[in-house]
Amino acid sequence: MKLKKILKTIASILGVVFFIVFLSAFIYVLSIDYIDLDRKTIDSLGKSIIVLSNDLTSLEYNGQYGNAVKLSELPDYVPKAFIAIEDKRFYKHKGLDYIRIMGALIKDLKSFSFKEGASTISQQLVKNTHLSNERTLKRKLKEIRITKQLEKQYSKNEILEKYLNIIYFGNGLYGIDSAAKAYFNTSAKNLNLAQAAALAAIINSPAKYNPFTNFNNLKSRQKIVLDAMLKNRFITKEQYQEALDTPLVLASSKNTTAQSVYTKIAVKQACELINGTEKDLADCVIYTYYNQDIQNILKQSFDAYLPHTVNEFGTLPEFAGIVIDNETLGVAGVIESEDYLIFTQRQPASTIKPLAVYAPAIENRLITPATLILDEPINYDGYSPKNYNGKHEGWISVRKAISTSNNIAAVKT
Repeated sequence: MKLKKILKTIASILGVVFFIVFLSAFIYVLSIDYIDLDRKTIDSLGKSIIVLSNDLTSLEYNGQYGNAVKLSELPDYVPKAFIAIEDKRFYKHKGLDYIRIMGALIKDLKSFSFKEGASTISQQLVKNTHLSNERTLKRKLKEIRITKQLEKQYSKNEILEKYLNIIYFGNGLYGIDSAAKAYFNTSAKNLNLAQAAALAAIINSPAKYNPFTNFNNLKSRQKIVLDAMLKNRFITKEQYQEALDTPLVLASSKNTTAQSVYTKIAVKQACELINGTEKDLADCVIYTYYNQDIQNILKQSFDAYLPHTVNEFGTLPEFAGIVIDNETLGVAGVIESEDYLIFTQRQPASTIKPLAVYAPAIENRLITPATLILDEPINYDGYSPKNYNGKHEGWISVRKAISTSNNIAAVKT
């Protein structure tokens, strides 16, 4: 009897606990500030921003709305590569793959890692267009709600097409056509099976599988994609072997062309002018002052000198250049080693000397490039400038003072 009473008490306590947990979860779910599917955002995918040069030539743009491509234009193995590795039951589920969710949960419980993901292509599209990357239950519940709305309002092929046009491939590349051009110097509609599998491999971790810096990692992941395609009967054994035997020839890692750098900056400025985002510019045309001849000269100038600036570790310095047309005041060409480097605010340091010190002095005929200045210790009411190397060279010309960035000569001037 005592045992029966104890069991009954335990059952009552568990019942109360489960009720409290359920009630808390219910209240939590109701408290979430849900958002609905933004059709304007989804409908804008697949539309392109067109950027034109000064002679109305279309320029390369690799942003989120750079090179849209239709699903019908792609070889069937291209979308199948992404489905095989990202969401093999894409055409069977209604936004959420419950079988995959249970499998991921079991693996997580076994490993105590909670690293397994189970996001479908539909969920990834929602996350990339509506939500942040934070890993919280609240964000996941929002994602599930919007995904269900997405699946009711768009066909599977529409979802897949929009997904392929917005997914991130690393190196500032959004959309499969931009990635195909940057990595393999071809359009998405001309990708071979080996290239398609490689692109599908990248999106799992764009940094880890970066073609330019982690090629071996990429090749290993490419094989996993091909294995998945074969297992799901998306390709034949002959196609599988042919893809493995096909060399993966990359475009130059410098293929982030001057055009794509220029257009990225142009689109950024256009967004600022309209106080909006790229989404608001979809299907718009941006006219620029880009001049291909000037851009070529700018690049040649940097190419001629950069090899001589490599340090003892074989590393190039950061660099950036910009050319403005004096007649139009438009930017005719730009070059930079890192994204948005020309926007980076920093002290001008010694680069200001020729502009603020020597040029005005020469213009007012106070000095010439041959004028001699005595480099010696000086003191102006307690201010004693010193040279970078701490040494003094005696009488030096303005020309040498500029070339050696002499501080005392600049102050005296």
